[in-house]
Amino acid sequence: VGFLVDSVREVLRIPKLVIEEPPEMVTSSKTEFISSVGKLEDRLLILIDLKKILSKNEQNQIKEVV
Repeated sequence: VGFLVDSVREVLRIPKLVIEEPPEMVTSSKTEFISSVGKLEDRLLILIDLKKILSKNEQNQIKEVV
């Protein structure tokens, strides 16, 4: 599976210990794709829930291939 994006600045491995639920101030209908946030050094990273981005049909297609 691949995603077409405009650009990538960097790729990180984030330890599970720094991943938290998103704060209430970022949870709304416009942020439904955010699954959690990661606090890494002086940065706040937004983690996206891929299951909410892909349609059920796309998710089923991936399951058939795997």
